[in-house]
Amino acid sequence: MNKAIYTIIVAVASVGLTLAGVFIYQKIQEEKEFTKYNNYLQKEYFPLLSDCADYFQKVAKANSDVELSEWTLEKQAGVKNIKLLTQLEELKQEVINHDVSSKDSLLMKKYVLNSIEGAMRSTRIVNIYNMKDDTYETAEEFDGLFSKSLDYTTKQLNKRNDVMDKHGL
Repeated sequence: MNKAIYTIIVAVASVGLTLAGVFIYQKIQEEKEFTKYNNYLQKEYFPLLSDCADYFQKVAKANSDVELSEWTLEKQAGVKNIKLLTQLEELKQEVINHDVSSKDSLLMKKYVLNSIEGAMRSTRIVNIYNMKDDTYETAEEFDGLFSKSLDYTTKQLNKRNDVMDKHGL
């Protein structure tokens, strides 16, 4: 009788330890994947995001200081706009094609893609309004659309930051 009880206890303990080991292994693998994905983003995504932020600050300043279309023509900002759009589209495709499977990596991917899409939308808005006459109404309309687009992008970046904070990054 005692031998049967010991056998059951050993079997339950073995199953429990095996399950704990599998769980720990999965968590380690997920953390490795997340870290690897974050390193990829550090190299590819964050520098372009910084370029976009600089460009959007210049656009906002140009819209408040001078006529946006004049700034675009004088500073060759239209070329920068097209270059950013091209880079954002290329990065979007790279991120889409980058395989991840863990929950947090997939969340990070979602928010990164949403922020890229938001930056592309903001860049397109600048492009559209470069072609319009600079009037007070046009500037107000631009400000509203541009601000809304930047707000969306900022929300996505904040969500991405929350996922990164969860991993101490």
